Amino acid sequence: MDHDFKDAKKTAQFSYRRNPHHDRSFMILENQGKDNGYEPIGDYTVLDLKEDEYLSEKKIMNLVSLLNGHDAAIDLKADVDGSRIYYYEAPHSEDDRSKILFYKQDGEGVSRENALFLINKEVWGHA
Repeated sequence: MDHDFKDAKKTAQFSYRRNPHHDRSFMILENQGKDNGYEPIGDYTVLDLKEDEYLSEKKIMNLVSLLNGHDAAIDLKADVDGSRIYYYEAPHSEDDRSKILFYKQDGEGVSRENALFLINKEVWGHA
């Protein structure tokens, strides 16, 4: 039991918070050490303005969970009404960020852009 308590007190390497400059965007943060706090290392911007804000936040929670080495913890089946999410990772450029574009397919017509995920390459390479 003491081991579980110690694990719970550990500070997560990665976290997130809403971007104060964009209503539909989240900042991905990395813990820089005891005294340095968290620093932004990426962004997740929701492109589908019809998507429920709570669903968007659940998705970012799952991404952060994966970055922290855990399985995605929140089951989103009930929130997505049978639609599917696909992604495309753009070829690496000279930029120091990986670019992942998420698409939503709801069974009608072509898939639509859902979100854009930008994150430092060295971080995404370790996820």
